[in-house]
Amino acid sequence: MRQPGIKEFSRITPSVGRADDWLKDAFRHLALARAALPDDYSESVAHSSKAVEFSAKSLMTLAGVLFPREHVVGIGMEWVWQSLTGKDAESVALAKRHIARVGWVCDVVAPLQTVSEYGFAGKSTTLLVNKKDADIYLEYGAEATDIAGRVLAQVQKGAFKFSPKPGREG
Repeated sequence: MRQPGIKEFSRITPSVGRADDWLKDAFRHLALARAALPDDYSESVAHSSKAVEFSAKSLMTLAGVLFPREHVVGIGMEWVWQSLTGKDAESVALAKRHIARVGWVCDVVAPLQTVSEYGFAGKSTTLLVNKKDADIYLEYGAEATDIAGRVLAQVQKGAFKFSPKPGREG
């Protein structure tokens, strides 16, 4: 699986509407992951992974970051958290930490997303992915959609906004 670099991301016009569309898709996959969990662990993991990925893409769209067509897009979240601003410095700092976590989780789940869809080493997905994997990935999906939803809501309320050029703070 190819890991894109930060230079493969570029700036676009931010879009609250498109970010909301990505988030709705993330929630749809989260619901599919929950529905699949009792019977098909690999299917649940695949949908949970998509919920994480689409949450990250929602945040990137909200911040005006164009991402490559990859599952592993977490590095692009660097531009997202760097460009976040708002009225309450403490809330912004917390949101930046959570945004960075969505990026990390996005890249962590991508390899098992591929395994859960295609298998590994000639073995079927049903022989590789177990309930513990499905439970953990469902938690990741729920966490990522929650974070993206909260950031989107704060942008819609005017409490958060994204600057056109990301800063370089840590």
